[in-house]
Amino acid sequence: MRGPGQWNLDGSIFKDFAITERWRLQFRTEFFNLLNHANFALASDTSTSLNLNSSTFGQISSTSVNARLIQFALRLSF
Repeated sequence: MRGPGQWNLDGSIFKDFAITERWRLQFRTEFFNLLNHANFALASDTSTSLNLNSSTFGQISSTSVNARLIQFALRLSF
C-alpha cells in the first residue's frame, strides 16, 4: 500500500547589525513548514486500517509533521 506524498518548505532570514568594530548583533528567524502544508501520515499499523476486509482500510487519521513553527533568535558576537 502506498502512502500520500510529502512536501515541506523551510526557510530562514538573517540580519547583521554592527554595534562597534568588535561587537556584532545578528537577528535571525527560522520557519519550519513555512506554508503550513498538511502532510498526511501512513495508515496506522495498530488499527484495522491495514486489513483489506475492514471498513476503515486505508483510512488516514493523522499528519506526519508539525504545524508551522517560527523561531526567533538574537546572537551577539564579540
